[in-house]
Amino acid sequence: MRIILFLILSSFSAYTFAGLFPYEMILNVDFSEQNLTDEDVRAIKRLVDQRYPGAMVMIGGSTEGCKCEEGPECTSQVVVAGRLDGENYEMALSKVGLDWEISKEWLARDRITQLIDQYLKTGDDSFALQARDLYEPLIEQVNECRQFNKRL
Repeated sequence: MRIILFLILSSFSAYTFAGLFPYEMILNVDFSEQNLTDEDVRAIKRLVDQRYPGAMVMIGGSTEGCKCEEGPECTSQVVVAGRLDGENYEMALSKVGLDWEISKEWLARDRITQLIDQYLKTGDDSFALQARDLYEPLIEQVNECRQFNKRL
């Protein structure tokens, strides 16, 4: 099982280093011409509070468009950064329809990280297997989106 975890970690690092699986919170695109509304800010704050209760929140500008991984209904993304209990955090949020939600890609990467941490703490192979089961489709999706974006 240690081999599986090693392969996941080394692939994560190698792909990222080689630029084959880069992690950019949001696309390198123009910011939206429209400012976030007060309701947008409240919705974003509620989402962050669910994940990081009581955290200081800083919201970046919203983009015009989304990463392919978020699906065609996504119209805008923001990066939220802050500090809680002396630790920095950041997360990506996507606007799908009229609602803000935590980025699908961010959630998958966060869950993989949690599973790897659990495996390292406990040595329980089931955590490494779950991480692998999330990692493989994420890699496929990111690579499919990279090919799609090259065609645009």
